[in-house]
Amino acid sequence: MVRFLISTPETMRNELKKIAKEHGQTLNGLIRQILWEWVENQGKQDKETKYAGN
Repeated sequence: MVRFLISTPETMRNELKKIAKEHGQTLNGLIRQILWEWVENQGKQDKETKYAGN
């Protein structure tokens, strides 16, 4: 695993931290989950766009 540093507004960090706590996750775990879901959705959108043109 590699370290990945991102900068966010403090309000965003606070909101994400609150959501993570509500779901019993760490902030890091929540952000990884969000990123994986985004990556997976992008792949689906790419496939839909590709096949929509046929």
